[in-house]
Amino acid sequence: MTEQPEIPAEHDRKGLPPVDREPAPSSTLKSLTKYGLVYAASIAVLLIIQSGTPSIIDPDGYYHIRWSRLLWENLPHGRLPRFIWLPLTTLNEHAYVDHHFLFHIFQIPFTWGPNLVAGAKASAVVFGAVALLSCFMLVSWEKVRYPSFWFLGILACSAPFLFRLSLPRAPSATIVTLCLAMWLLWTRRTIWLGVLAFALVWMYSLFPLIGVLAGFWAIGVFIEERRIEWKPIVAVTVGVIAGLIINPYFPENLYLFASHVLMKTKEDFEVGVGNEWYPYETWYLFTSSVVAFVAQAAGFVAVQRSEREGRARAITLLLFSTLMLVLTFKSRRFIEYWPVFSVLFAAFAFRPHLDRWTLEAIPDKWVRRAVATAGVGLTLVTFAVLVHNVQVTREVVGGETNPNAYVGGTDWLKANTPEGSLVFNTDWDDFPMLFHHDTHNVYTSGLDPTYLLYANPELSRLYVDITLGKQDDPAPIIRDQFGARWAFTDPGHRDFIRKATENGKMRIVYEDSECVVLEVVDDPVPPADTGA
Repeated sequence: MTEQPEIPAEHDRKGLPPVDREPAPSSTLKSLTKYGLVYAASIAVLLIIQSGTPSIIDPDGYYHIRWSRLLWENLPHGRLPRFIWLPLTTLNEHAYVDHHFLFHIFQIPFTWGPNLVAGAKASAVVFGAVALLSCFMLVSWEKVRYPSFWFLGILACSAPFLFRLSLPRAPSATIVTLCLAMWLLWTRRTIWLGVLAFALVWMYSLFPLIGVLAGFWAIGVFIEERRIEWKPIVAVTVGVIAGLIINPYFPENLYLFASHVLMKTKEDFEVGVGNEWYPYETWYLFTSSVVAFVAQAAGFVAVQRSEREGRARAITLLLFSTLMLVLTFKSRRFIEYWPVFSVLFAAFAFRPHLDRWTLEAIPDKWVRRAVATAGVGLTLVTFAVLVHNVQVTREVVGGETNPNAYVGGTDWLKANTPEGSLVFNTDWDDFPMLFHHDTHNVYTSGLDPTYLLYANPELSRLYVDITLGKQDDPAPIIRDQFGARWAFTDPGHRDFIRKATENGKMRIVYEDSECVVLEVVDDPVPPADTGA
């Protein structure tokens, strides 16, 4: 038997230098320090914004944190809480679906303190910072040169993006998921990609985005390698289908998803919905997101001048960021995704050029200095834009409603109404704060006006007419058709209050500077005739 030659320890069995399978301890410490500094910087930026208001930024945050607390109170008993607070809508007790379920689970630790408002604000900072860190890690893992500059661009990309990132809602966690999905696509970890798709279905209703990413990656691979990358698409499809079926809210979750698609893809909404579903004014979008627009345009130029080899990543981000830009022109809620992915697109589009155009490769020292000076100047300008965006965003959040604005009215309702009484709230977007302070009562409309519209179009039309003061005698309708004896409104609804009380059929039972509570009078006394 021929004796096999001994393979040196520093070579693998093919006689080639081995690939580092485990980073050296010093390298690991350096990476952890780098990621820690990036996370700390992200925390600092988001804390500055949060400090601009004592309130939860965005009314829906009041619903999310209260519902997370209810989940925590019920999960130890092995059951999900019954959602009984919107009985007239498609989110009634029998059809309710928590399409943020996994996000609410993640939010539970922030409900353990005595102040849920502070917990919600803390969750927004923590999750938003993780989203920013995940973008930086994607650039860092892929060894794109100058990752710190790209991270600065991500922070400075858009003032509205910073605002949306400061909301205690699921999009921050979705950004993390999408960045992780790209890394799994690029490293061909197909099974884990399917698992991630399953988790995203449980976390947020925009789970189709992970399928869009897989499809765009397949296009990028085909352009670069002339082959069909079908495994990720199959993995995502299986994961999504499994997440829809193996779901605590199955099959109602399928109906809600279908209704969401039908509602939000219409050109015109049948009722006034939240501002996030309407587009920004074009000039404001451009001026407030100038870094994102520059990154998108520069990335497009850079990717055109790249060689075909190694372009799949850039093409994936080109297609995805362009789609998000188009959707942002239709609905401002997609500002949560487009700006940050436009910067990521630019980073990967410039990657091959930056690998070749290093300062060390420039022989002329004067040219080298000029390029270095231009780089420093660009960095300083980007930092100045970041400071401006943070300042503007902090000023914007200062206009949020006081978190205790409705405490007087809700305290009165809890003390003076039977449990489970229906309250006619004249603003559907007041529901999150009402629910936050008062789970003793239930309400007519909330979270989205289309939930009432699709459950009962006639009631929805009456609701709009009453709240706008177009019904001359609203009390009998509120009592007999809605089944409510109490109404909650604010002093701004002067026409509704006047028409509800002028014939004596409703009376004001509580009033302060922020809210008004009215009660239906069963045997009203007609107002005295003061005519001559």
